[in-house]
Amino acid sequence: MGGSKSELYLEKAINAIPDKEETSISNINPLNSNNQRSIINSKEIIALHHFGRSGTGLLHSLIDNHSEVSTLPSIYLSEFFDETIWNRIISDGWSNVIDNFIATYPVLFDSRSSVPVPSINRDYNNNFGIKEGMTTLGKNKDEFINIDKILFKKELNRLTSQYKYLDQITFFRLLHEAYEKASKGLNDKKILFYHIHNPDIYAKLNFLKSSPNTKYLVMVREPVDCCESWIYEPFNQDSLYRRISSRIITILFDIDKISYKGKEAVGLRLEDLKNYPKKTISVLCNWMQIKEENTLYEMTAQGKKWWGGLDCKNMTAFGKVNKSKVGKIFSEKDRFILKTLFYPFSIKFEYEKENAENLNVNEINIYEEFPGEISPFSFMANHISEKNVGTDIKNIGILNLLENKFNTLNYNTGLGSFRFEKLDEEIELITIASKYADLAIEYLKDNAKELINQNVNERTLVKIC
Repeated sequence: MGGSKSELYLEKAINAIPDKEETSISNINPLNSNNQRSIINSKEIIALHHFGRSGTGLLHSLIDNHSEVSTLPSIYLSEFFDETIWNRIISDGWSNVIDNFIATYPVLFDSRSSVPVPSINRDYNNNFGIKEGMTTLGKNKDEFINIDKILFKKELNRLTSQYKYLDQITFFRLLHEAYEKASKGLNDKKILFYHIHNPDIYAKLNFLKSSPNTKYLVMVREPVDCCESWIYEPFNQDSLYRRISSRIITILFDIDKISYKGKEAVGLRLEDLKNYPKKTISVLCNWMQIKEENTLYEMTAQGKKWWGGLDCKNMTAFGKVNKSKVGKIFSEKDRFILKTLFYPFSIKFEYEKENAENLNVNEINIYEEFPGEISPFSFMANHISEKNVGTDIKNIGILNLLENKFNTLNYNTGLGSFRFEKLDEEIELITIASKYADLAIEYLKDNAKELINQNVNERTLVKIC
């Protein structure tokens, strides 16, 4: 990952995925409607990826009710492109494809459903609609998502009947059309917004192959806070080393995904969305090529007011970033080493100011901050968490993996940034700050000698300035 041959190996992995012709299912009695097929297949797909806990649910809820965007609720279909899902859907022949899809994802049609939803690592999420806050919708939190399955099936059957062959990506596009028709009576949206979130490796590669022109949108956040927030649940729920360390390693490696290279892929800062919504959403609309509408400032799920999931009840769209899970796990030492490892990402997205070029991890002077420590990797192993997660890391060779990955910190990620220019609010704050700095300097010029004679300490001097 991130190595000189990573693009070559990615290409080989994608080529190993069966072509869609090999996995498609045939229709013996297709109708002819080439015009509608070309319109549906030409619609652009924008995929939303997560970066730890970075606010993808919030952004999805803001996009949800846009007049030009078709999107399904939550992350139910994150594993749709896994081979087991498609094999299950087509296992009983053409006539049962739609029924099998509905049986696989009943929560799409009734968010109260307790039927497990396919998840990463071939796992399942039980009562997922409840966990995602899809059963407490509306102003009074007494509504849920309820889509007419009969109407959905009728519309999807009409659409699929026009195809001689049906592959995974085509069916994916068509089910969006049918869902829009069944839920809102419309299917004329120009963009499919796919909250792919964090799919398993096969599903990820299969989607890359099936939809090579997809644009990628990644929600990002201050990386150490993001990492700590993401491990909060496993750390406090079962303290399993495997789950905790896996998330730490994943987020460290996700900042340099080779799959973004050569794609139109950008990162959107959660802090900008929360603190500067007007400016940020305006830039987002320009990138997505959609109109700026009032719905983009409202949190909804299928047009109904959404209040957040069970792990973040009554969340608000804008304002300060929720840090309720930050500061509960990482010590000062943990944060120091993780900030070092996240340095390239922090520079890319302006969480840190660049202060070194070609900086080698082993050149970071850990011992100056924490006497007795020299190597940042042994430092990480000894101190990464209060429950000895780092000590276990030594036992499975993760340190070597990290050292190879972060040997030099000046690498290029394939992920672009929305922050090409400073926001107006930031420029205004900088201007005000510079004026105060000028006044403080002028005051010191006039009064420095007297202040020194008075033996004024630094704290008092700062207050005076």
